[in-house]
Amino acid sequence: IWEIEAYVEGGWAPAEALWAATMGSAGTIARDDSLGSLEAGKVADLVVLEGDPTADIRAIENVRFVMKHGHLYDGETLDEHALTRIP
Repeated sequence: IWEIEAYVEGGWAPAEALWAATMGSAGTIARDDSLGSLEAGKVADLVVLEGDPTADIRAIENVRFVMKHGHLYDGETLDEHALTRIP
């Protein structure tokens, strides 16, 4: 998280820092065909944030939910939410 915030502190727009952390990183490791964005056929692990990180990059610190392998978890406790498995 601090690395993304550091990009913004260094003068990048929040959207640029978020791109670097997602699509930019996936491209760097030659995995942008399967990682880095939400598209059909790609791995869809994601976080749901409280707030808009494009308006305030510190919103990336406020994770509400985490989705991993189709399972939804509470962002604070990492307890799995019931009935959240996506086929």
